[in-house]
Amino acid sequence: MDELLRLISAVLNQNQAINEEVKKLLLTRPMHSSHLAELTRLLKENENILSLLRDRIPT
Repeated sequence: MDELLRLISAVLNQNQAINEEVKKLLLTRPMHSSHLAELTRLLKENENILSLLRDRIPT
């Protein structure tokens, strides 16, 4: 079980790093407003899921 929690934690940390890279892209790359809106929506959804998962992992 400890190994599973370590793996889940590693995936969550990697996912958070990906979110940070997406945020940088949103700030630096010109894109069509519909693409920007979709990326922003997906980023917010992903952050919400990360938050829910982190709340459920015992520390």
